[in-house]
Amino acid sequence: MLKSIVMVTILVTNLGETEQAYSDYLDYDVVSRGKVSSVLAENWQTPSLEGQHCILMQPESDENVFLRFVQDPQKRRAIPMQRTGWNATEILVEDPDALAEIFKNDPNSPFKIIGGPDYLTPKENVKAMQVFGPSGEMVYLTNIIDPSKSSFDLGRATSFVDRVFIMVLGTQDVDETKSWYESNLGEKVLGPYDYKISVLSKTYGLPEETIYPLSMIQLPSQFMLEIDQYPPEAIDLKTMEQQLPPGVLMVTFLTDEIDHLASIATDPADRVKLSPYNKRETLVVRGNSGELIELIESE
Repeated sequence: MLKSIVMVTILVTNLGETEQAYSDYLDYDVVSRGKVSSVLAENWQTPSLEGQHCILMQPESDENVFLRFVQDPQKRRAIPMQRTGWNATEILVEDPDALAEIFKNDPNSPFKIIGGPDYLTPKENVKAMQVFGPSGEMVYLTNIIDPSKSSFDLGRATSFVDRVFIMVLGTQDVDETKSWYESNLGEKVLGPYDYKISVLSKTYGLPEETIYPLSMIQLPSQFMLEIDQYPPEAIDLKTMEQQLPPGVLMVTFLTDEIDHLASIATDPADRVKLSPYNKRETLVVRGNSGELIELIESE
């Protein structure tokens, strides 16, 4: 049912600093400014966000995959990998080594390297770096060297820093979450596979060789979701539903099946005039791990 990633919504501590960071270092451009409307705040079940300032940013490639940054009224830093739900935004880049040099050589860089750049497999076809952004949000910056040699359909960057192509979801039970996506969203979920996730092991003080089960969902249009099994110490986002999770709040997808999903939505569908909704129906579903999934009907 999910066709493509349209937008990732991230709560930030300082909207101006975030805009400057993503513009100066990642070449993202602001395409709209505004405030969270009452309709959106109601759909997201986040009444405290109504009226908060927000910006929509687009990569230099002009791909219609956006980052939406919203001012967090509590100005909290993200706590990636310490709770379930959406935890990391993975972006295609042309040269993670060159980006790493920019970050390392600038003492004022708002992006702090926490891993890599490293090849992710012995094939040496995917090279990635993990960073914390200006509000503590986790961003993976990844180069697919030869898409034809990849096991998945992921494409490659067409600008120095390009679009979001993978979102990482943390869960306390990868099999249960796999079942939820299959039964509720009709997705084919691959795996789970055993995998080493060094940044996750570092977060919990576990040996680097620790193995985690993860599953993958291949979406059309060269997008993917990664579902990672987190250690039992991870906070269950479902217990935080009365709070706003700092960091990635929500991921927005296009779908052809919005009417079929109304039964599991938080509220009835609405039409929103603003870009990228463009007067199309939209609704929000809460996933198995507490994650917010915003859906927009395809044109």
